[in-house]
Amino acid sequence: MFNKAEQDLSLPDRQVRYSVAVRIGMVLLAFFSAAWYLLQWTLTTEPRFMVEGITRQFVMLEAFACAAVAGVAFVLMVANGIGWVTTAIRMRREQKGSARTLAVKRSVQRVGAYV
Repeated sequence: MFNKAEQDLSLPDRQVRYSVAVRIGMVLLAFFSAAWYLLQWTLTTEPRFMVEGITRQFVMLEAFACAAVAGVAFVLMVANGIGWVTTAIRMRREQKGSARTLAVKRSVQRVGAYV
């Protein structure tokens, strides 16, 4: 999906990449959290899963796997969100820096006109 290295991308492209990654993380987190919740609910309400046995152990293993994937999705979502924020800050700093450089050039031109 992403075929360029992050260093080769412009800042707006990086920001789009981070926002897409955050949204993908949110979808994964929602799906696997819902799956974990439903498996936990099944373990507590379904009579055939209330007794100890291989089927209960299997459902508990599935619930653990869903919780682990949801945790990883959450961590990746937060990391990409932080990347998005830092990219926005870098974009704002570069924009202010270019505006400052333009203002200095204009003031030098005005001074040069009077000299």
